Amino acid sequence: MTIVSNLRELAPLNVVCELFDTKRSSYYARRQSARAIDVDRLVLRAAVKEKHRISRGSAGSRSIVSMLATDGIRIGRFKVRRLMKEAKIASKQPGAHKYKTALDERLEIPNTLDREFSVICYQRCKTEPPQRLKSEPH
Repeated sequence: MTIVSNLRELAPLNVVCELFDTKRSSYYARRQSARAIDVDRLVLRAAVKEKHRISRGSAGSRSIVSMLATDGIRIGRFKVRRLMKEAKIASKQPGAHKYKTALDERLEIPNTLDREFSVICYQRCKTEPPQRLKSEPH
């Protein structure tokens, strides 16, 4: 479209259209449609942006389709995807939590057990009731 418009300044339109093997009517129709604003599409895009904002950015196209369906707006998932791209919004899912692993031993805390302890027999723990530890006076 812009190439034809630029070349139109140098040569007549029928010559430029013939060069690109297009009809002049197609050029004029395309130029006319570029000016027209699709109000229904703008309304849908605003609704998609609102549902995305309500979900705090976590809703994807499928979630937004179901949210719009509860409001009575029937729209397909792929159209919602296209509207999301036009509005430059994307679903942002939180990443998995990563626990920090201790690489070095904590020198401030002494290792008094030093792995010198015995584990109580598994069978004994299953058969006998737990006993309370009696604290000894210091």
